Amino acid sequence: MTTPSQSGHPDIAFLTMRVVADLALCSVKTVREEISRHRLRAYRIGHRILIKREDFETYLRDREILANQNGQGPTTAGGAK
Repeated sequence: MTTPSQSGHPDIAFLTMRVVADLALCSVKTVREEISRHRLRAYRIGHRILIKREDFETYLRDREILANQNGQGPTTAGGAK
C-alpha cells in the first residue's frame, strides 16, 4: 500500500500487518508480537497499524542467518546463535 504525497514529500510505502505476515511467511499474530516486543516498528494511523516497507526490510536484514565459517552452525548477522 502506498500513500499518495499530500505535501510535496516523496511517497512513503506502508504495509499492512497482513502483507508483512504474507511476505515473512508467518501469522499476523507473530507480526503483532514482534511489534509489541519492539523488534518491528509500526505506526498507528487511525484504526490501522502500518509498517514502513523500509522498517520491514531492516527487520529482515537484522535477522539474517549467516553460515558460520567455523562449521558450528548458523548464526545471525549480529553474531548470536
